[in-house]
This record gives sequence, C-alpha cells and structure tokens, in this order.
Amino acid sequence: MIQRTFTTDGSTSATAITSGKALTIGRRSVVLSQRDVDDVAKDVQLRVITPEVATSAQLYAAVAMYATGLESQNKVVRFVVFYSGLALAALFKWHDGGQQNIDRLILDRNPHIAMSVSPRNKNVQETLYTKLRNDLIHAEERGWDPATAIAGIEKHIAQFQDDVSLVFLHL
Repeated sequence: MIQRTFTTDGSTSATAITSGKALTIGRRSVVLSQRDVDDVAKDVQLRVITPEVATSAQLYAAVAMYATGLESQNKVVRFVVFYSGLALAALFKWHDGGQQNIDRLILDRNPHIAMSVSPRNKNVQETLYTKLRNDLIHAEERGWDPATAIAGIEKHIAQFQDDVSLVFLHL
C-alpha cells in the first residue's frame, strides 16, 4: 500500500492511497494503473500545495494545463495541452514562450532527447517533441500526412509525459 498526503498551511490536506491498482481519495475508490495513480498523486500535490502568487499568472495557467493534460485520455490532446503548458511555463520563466525556450525547459531536465535540424532554419536545432508538434500543426506545409504526425505523437507520448512532469516538478 502506498499513501501520499499533501498539506498546505497545516489546514487543507488531501490523501491519495493506493492498494494494488485501486486509488482511494477520500471515500471514493477507482481502479487505475500505477502510472495513473502516480499522475493523480502529482495532480493532487500540484493543486493542494502550490501557493498562488499574484505575479505568476502564466505559471498558474501552465500548472492547470499540465493537470488537464494528465486527465486527457486522448494522447494527441494530452501532447498538445502539455506542449502549450510548457509554452506558458517558458513565458513565466524567461518572458518568452517560443519553441526554443520550450526546448530549453525540456533539455534542462533531459539532455538526451533526440534533436534534429529545423526545416525552417537550418541553423536551429529542435527537440523531437517540437518536431512532433510542428509535424502535426504544420502537416501540410511540411508535406506530412496528419495521420503520420499523430502516429509519431502516440509513439512518444509516454516519454514526453515523463519529461514534462520533470519540468513541472522543478519550476
């Protein structure tokens, strides 16, 4: 049995308890995979113990997008929401939510991500995740079939989710 309790200011708390594949929060129980249990625990932690500072609107929105992405069952939706959340996190951190700063956030946590030359600028390297995002969003411009772009995202969503989680744990 795994139990995680999160408290803010000693007044509000939430407990996620797992026993096998059952998750209990309060009085409700749901059967989930261990990965889903860990994601729910992270979501509970983010929502319960992250204080909101008035000057951090982009950060709050980024954290909310991360939590929403965790809840999405559609892998492509999850990917796009996570990527957009990273853009807001980069905007908060560096006042620039561009793709190079999104890549910078990810590479700071996992420097082993595959890189490739940007098709728009041969002097710029982009992460696999930015390539996947652009292959989907700009499929026609890049001569890609959207179905191929979707297959690429679905193939890499688990690792992307792990890398995004690391970014949000260290913001």
